Amino acid sequence: MENYWYISDAKLEILRQTLPRTWSQDLIIKLKFKSPWFEAEVGHRDVKAAVANTKIIYETLLKSGDLLDFSALSEFDSPQFFSFRGHASRMISNEGYWIALHRESSALLLGGSAKHAIGASGTPEGSISPSINPLGAATSLSTQESAESISEKISYVWQEVYRTGGASAPGVVPQVEGVALFAGRFPASKRQLRRAGKLPISNVVVGTPIFVKQVAS
Repeated sequence: MENYWYISDAKLEILRQTLPRTWSQDLIIKLKFKSPWFEAEVGHRDVKAAVANTKIIYETLLKSGDLLDFSALSEFDSPQFFSFRGHASRMISNEGYWIALHRESSALLLGGSAKHAIGASGTPEGSISPSINPLGAATSLSTQESAESISEKISYVWQEVYRTGGASAPGVVPQVEGVALFAGRFPASKRQLRRAGKLPISNVVVGTPIFVKQVAS
């Protein structure tokens, strides 16, 4: 089986529903999900079916030509979902599953539930305070929290995952690709990124993963 780090079945269904209607109807025939579609309970998940569904939907999505890479997003873009590829760190903290990577001047922080991780054994564990919720902050700009405070939180979590997961250390770092739901794009905190030795980064894209797959470098 191919090396998938993470698959969220419910978010995969959201992704399927964004495809053109004729493609979506055709996919229902091919997919291996049972109806209704829902997040499978831990311990009762058909991982092979989840992987097969992911491959079919991703290949169909690529044909549509509507998939933007996170590093190509501008401050004016707000897509429902985006793609990513790069050398990545991963970390589990407080039942959360975190991934950090970067490309050129953009960093990417993904946060999801550890229950959707596949083969999570060996994934480093870290400690991120539950009070720091970068996904919530990214999607709650109507609150009184300042943009500077949100950027500081997001950059802190990114550098923590990046360093804990081993990407900042010498050696071979796994490369991944995948698709995620978009939460926001924010200026990077130089103070936080200095801790990871990544000052050239100017912005951090935040999202929640639909799937993450390890690929050859």
